[in-house]
Amino acid sequence: MKNKIEAFFKYLSALKTTSATIYLQCDWKSIDYWDGNIETDNRGDINLPQNFESYIIDLFDEYSETIYSDSFYGIDSDHSESYNTIVEINVPKKRITFRSDITVYDSESTGTGYEFEDGDHKEWQDKVNEYLDSNNTNSIRIEYNGSGDSGELDNSYNNETNQIIDLDGEIEDICYDLLNGDFSGWEINEGSSGEVLIQRDGIYIDHNWNTEENITSDLDLILDISDLPE
Repeated sequence: MKNKIEAFFKYLSALKTTSATIYLQCDWKSIDYWDGNIETDNRGDINLPQNFESYIIDLFDEYSETIYSDSFYGIDSDHSESYNTIVEINVPKKRITFRSDITVYDSESTGTGYEFEDGDHKEWQDKVNEYLDSNNTNSIRIEYNGSGDSGELDNSYNNETNQIIDLDGEIEDICYDLLNGDFSGWEINEGSSGEVLIQRDGIYIDHNWNTEENITSDLDLILDISDLPE
């Protein structure tokens, strides 16, 4: 390993490169994609000869356990197993540093409600009561999900028996009108999810925005040429 990376540094020195960066798309403990390019400080992007490309892959594989575990150290929230590894190369010092960026997922809760008081939303109230009467219940729960420019209402439940029931077309229109009006964009990008609660006194929405954030991990693996195995 040491001789291979020594040869790699000599190659960069011959190009009069003092620093360079490699970007790897990784999944779990392996490289998922790399086009073989290296970004240099004096020549821009260049494509590595195949033998040097294999040296970098071998180096990653040698330290893949540390790269993976340190990348996700202390991350409690949901996260993607895919991540970006940044390989920073200091030619004069013969030093290679591994860092990484990861994607974490979370959600933000909010909600709204429309109460049928003093005749407000009379047109909705009549439809709601008719729908509840037809299902012999006072409360119906409708789940919904949206992401990637597509959103839809999922299952509808009799909230008193938890049995799945058919979703009425007019009630479906009301739900979409409320979601599009109060939570515009609920179906795009990371999307959202939630429940619509339909009762005789009003309509209530419990809404969760999905969030996605790229963060720099705790990975800071610094390897000098003397640290590498033979």
